[in-house]
Amino acid sequence: MSALTTVGFNTVNIGLLMPITLMSLTMIMYFGASPSGTGGGLKTTTLSATVAFVQSKLGFHRNVTLCGRILPTYRVDTALATFVLYTTIVFLGSYVLTATEKFDYLSLLFESASALGTVGISTGITPELSSAGKCVLIVLMYIGRVGVLTLGYSMLYRMKQRTKQIYKNDDLAI
Repeated sequence: MSALTTVGFNTVNIGLLMPITLMSLTMIMYFGASPSGTGGGLKTTTLSATVAFVQSKLGFHRNVTLCGRILPTYRVDTALATFVLYTTIVFLGSYVLTATEKFDYLSLLFESASALGTVGISTGITPELSSAGKCVLIVLMYIGRVGVLTLGYSMLYRMKQRTKQIYKNDDLAI
């Protein structure tokens, strides 16, 4: 099986794998490749920065550190935004597929992660999806190829052009 090379070629029937194996492959597709590679997914550095952020907050540290170095705030913010958007999109995609398709959730989550990560492997249910389900996968593939932040920035830029407001500073209890 060639799940890690994002070429869509597999030598075993993915649909026959045990649920724990499907979940493991889904997590690998979700986490993705390194940023200098051609693979899709969340990216390993984004995941590392997110984990470092959580560790710093749980340890009540002022700075986010990774491997003994302080990460710039804008990088951490970008990583967190990417993590939240990517996670939301993959689960939203699988949620919509659950509403439109008759297959089990794990298979639909696998298909969503594969599409968003532009991996190209399938459990074999893609040809049997409805037109709405196929459209969901097409949108996920497009978002995965363009990038969640690129798409988010372009949408926010248009919204910002329409409404220019001045915001006051405020504190929020969390």
